[in-house]
Amino acid sequence: MRNSVRVIVYVDDVNDEAPVFTQQQYSRLGLRETVGIGTSVTVVRATDRDTGDGGLVVYRLLAGSDGKFEIDGSTGLLTTINYLDYETKISYTMNVSATDQAPPYNRGFCTVYITLMNEPDEVVQFSNSTYEAMIIENIATGTEVLRVQARSIDNLNQLTYRFDQNTNAQALALFKIDKITGTITVKGLVDREKGDFYSLTVVADDGGPKLETTLVQISVLDENDNSP
Repeated sequence: MRNSVRVIVYVDDVNDEAPVFTQQQYSRLGLRETVGIGTSVTVVRATDRDTGDGGLVVYRLLAGSDGKFEIDGSTGLLTTINYLDYETKISYTMNVSATDQAPPYNRGFCTVYITLMNEPDEVVQFSNSTYEAMIIENIATGTEVLRVQARSIDNLNQLTYRFDQNTNAQALALFKIDKITGTITVKGLVDREKGDFYSLTVVADDGGPKLETTLVQISVLDENDNSP
């Protein structure tokens, strides 16, 4: 003779699974170097098949942030905590861990790769703070006086040169500047008896917000061109 009974077995979970990231590497390419503090960069995500605290994941930045980024331990959101500078460092590779919250505290790992985008945010620099030249009066129009030269650390756009709008009108009537080469030439009749010294302010512009100026001082030498 036989009889039977139904037996129900409940399986208790043991924290034996490690968190697994959805990607082994997360990338953010071309992050603007001028972004402000608190800018969202990317989000990492890991899952753990265990239940309870064994399935609860906390994120942590292990290395590579250089004090520029932080990660939210609960959401995996990576944000900036300091200003970035392409001229100092152009890319970051960070190691991130995800740790479950029950013994033996299993961990998973991933990397976050970030590249910065160069922007015209650096000051343009002239080779000289002041330029000086001497010319003789009645010099032929089109004659080159001197050439100013500047450089941009960003090196993104073509530098252009121009006279500052507040430059003396008489000086602007006598001289012109090539916007590409920075060469200053004579465009009017130079008469020492009307003016023996001219000061021109030159602006160099690379398209960014930070302009730079230099001073060009031109002295006019006398020529014996007047009768008693």
